[in-house]
Amino acid sequence: MRKQNRAYKRNEPYRDSSFFVIVCEGIKTEIDYFENFQQIEQQRVKLVPVAPDENKSAPKWVLDKATKISEELLLKSENDDQLWIVTDTDRWKTEHLRTIQDACEQTKNWNFVVSNPCFEVWLHAHVQDLENLSEGSSCQSLKKEFNQFKVDGLFSQPVQTAPLAIERARRVDISQHFIPDSLRTKVYLLVEELIKRIGKQYPT
Repeated sequence: MRKQNRAYKRNEPYRDSSFFVIVCEGIKTEIDYFENFQQIEQQRVKLVPVAPDENKSAPKWVLDKATKISEELLLKSENDDQLWIVTDTDRWKTEHLRTIQDACEQTKNWNFVVSNPCFEVWLHAHVQDLENLSEGSSCQSLKKEFNQFKVDGLFSQPVQTAPLAIERARRVDISQHFIPDSLRTKVYLLVEELIKRIGKQYPT
């Protein structure tokens, strides 16, 4: 008797680690920063900083990139996967950023953190109290000052100084809105979670 064909169901590939995906608006500074953590990650966590396509850093493109990488990696909350989107405020209107915030609120384990006006605010927290930043500082001036910090060797170990940066950024983040006040940042929420994931491998 001829055997009946049984429907074959292809199982999703097994993986023994979770993904920690970071989708960045910037194509250089943010990627360089988060790659510091890739050097010490545990096998159970796969840190994947992802920059948007060149010349496509608008919030829409960042969100499209997040959706694409989520589908490619088969991200699932039950696998303890997390995806974080990181942007600035310097070039985008609140309604554009709201589009990303709404998408993250509707997708489990998606998160959105913003620096105002630029990512360098978070980098400054590794070196000094954010209260010390000059009121009305532009992204250009923040980047120029921070570049001098690097020349002076004050930003040589960002992984080791991350806990202090978290403390400094949290202390002055008094806004309940997803967009922080000027010269403030929400990136500490991301890095705090990243440190938890890295666990015992994190240098002290």
